[in-house]
Amino acid sequence: MGENEKKKRKHKGFTLVEVLVAAAILSLVVPPILSSFVTIARVNAKSRRKLSATTIANGVMESVKGFELSQVAIQCDYPSDGFYVIAGFTGTVQELEINSLTAIGTKSVTKTGSDYEFNGQASKNYAFAFTGVEMDGTTYDVLLTYRKNTTNTRADVSVTQSDGSTLATTTDAIFGPVKVRVLSYYDVDIQVFRGGAGFTSKPLAHITGTKADYN
Repeated sequence: MGENEKKKRKHKGFTLVEVLVAAAILSLVVPPILSSFVTIARVNAKSRRKLSATTIANGVMESVKGFELSQVAIQCDYPSDGFYVIAGFTGTVQELEINSLTAIGTKSVTKTGSDYEFNGQASKNYAFAFTGVEMDGTTYDVLLTYRKNTTNTRADVSVTQSDGSTLATTTDAIFGPVKVRVLSYYDVDIQVFRGGAGFTSKPLAHITGTKADYN
């Protein structure tokens, strides 16, 4: 074989058949690989959202433990006066009617000047919505509810008067110089949703706890 023939074979390209076979193989192999990458990316994004939502829920629960219900209500009904339930939160806060999750007509807190009065709802159940909570570039909505735990709550508080007689009350009352505060127990429920998904959708995170509170 001559030197020229060897050079021709060395630089010979692919035949049309070889190109078509290679293209057919790629068409079978590449789509599943790309699909796997897309699926992995979606799973990772979902995991990050759930982790962020859980972090937010735990943060709200820790805050709730440090505040009485009346303090939480004051912050939620008058957030411009100071809001600390969620650190750095600048979104929207609203007190809701707990069954319909619509804005209630009368807030649990009234303000006169710089004084606040926690009135409480007749149902003794409360719901507060925080919309626009941001973490890692994603927006979340938080629903915080307090439901009266009637099993653990003491129904009556007895007060013994100086003459030996006993008075009982199921609400705050003043007997002479004594202020009686009834200790109630609440089941605290915190749900975190993807921003704008609505409070009836499936939450990304959901934690519960029990809290003793005066009301």
